[in-house]
Amino acid sequence: MASIEKRISSDGKTSYRVKIRLKGYPTQTATFDKLTLAKDWVARTETKIKDGKYFSEIQARKYLVCEIIDRYKQTVLIHKKSIRQDWDSQLNWWSDKIGQYSLADVTPSLISQMRDVLLKENGSRGKPRSNATINRYLTTLQCVFSIAVKEWELLEVNPFFRVKKLQEPRGRVRFLSEDERERLLEECKKANNPYLYPAVIVALSTGARKMEVLGLKWADVDLENERAILHDTKNGERRSLNLLGEVKRLVEGLYNIKRKKDIYVFPSIDGKKPFDITRSWKKAVKDAGVEDFRFHDLRHTTASYLAMKGKSSGELAEVLGHKTLQMVKRYAHLSDAHKKTLTADMNETIFGGR
Repeated sequence: MASIEKRISSDGKTSYRVKIRLKGYPTQTATFDKLTLAKDWVARTETKIKDGKYFSEIQARKYLVCEIIDRYKQTVLIHKKSIRQDWDSQLNWWSDKIGQYSLADVTPSLISQMRDVLLKENGSRGKPRSNATINRYLTTLQCVFSIAVKEWELLEVNPFFRVKKLQEPRGRVRFLSEDERERLLEECKKANNPYLYPAVIVALSTGARKMEVLGLKWADVDLENERAILHDTKNGERRSLNLLGEVKRLVEGLYNIKRKKDIYVFPSIDGKKPFDITRSWKKAVKDAGVEDFRFHDLRHTTASYLAMKGKSSGELAEVLGHKTLQMVKRYAHLSDAHKKTLTADMNETIFGGR
């Protein structure tokens, strides 16, 4: 029930004091200088209270965007080592742009405006941001708001769900031809850096990312069972790498010469951090005459070889550590020959030689 009390002050001004009493909810009060405003407020507020939205909106107005970003950094992002640096930079951008807005004021309209700002601005390298980069900025703050909705109960709805992300080009698929692979591995063998060749072989044979390979610790290597455990992956889940054949032989060789102080399989001089292979990698690629090829493309090469061997999208996702099949769809066209063989076998079985 709502009651509206008309009041006249000593100087003759009229105001309307409103009280809303609904069973099970605290009394809400407000004052207006016009009766129509008071009635409108009653109608809107009673509806929101009954729908369970009113008090969440009040809660959302108590907190600023910068406050939940800081809370997210301290309680969630701190445990995501593989993405922490990139996300921290992106969240700082959001905090700078809309940090002083209350959560209730972050609307789909505001987010789309900020998306357009990202599109017009140059990135940290002085070049325009790509659509993919802008989408990552959106995803980063969207994750913060998701936690604010689901776990912290500061919001009723995540406004990012109503914002359209930018269209991205198809994912890059650059993999080594047989000749390129032979030339590159030969140059890696000749490199002054003793860790380059084994690191490249591990990456190529397992599909692991660069930092997953270089971040391997001896404590997580099980040579007896021919595997290594990745605890800190991009998607936050543990994953095992099979250390078979040449990979196992190379890792065993490194184990036999490791120093007591070495924590990492590919250790720096002090043994406490991974070795930096950047310079030796770039030289090997250049000397091998392999054009437009990055270390991450070794991962694409692994996936491409598996696809061409007829492995399914599910099998590729399992090897690469993807939670969904979306990321491995880029390799689907490489398995066409295998699909053709399967179809031919089926037709032969059903229709014979016709």
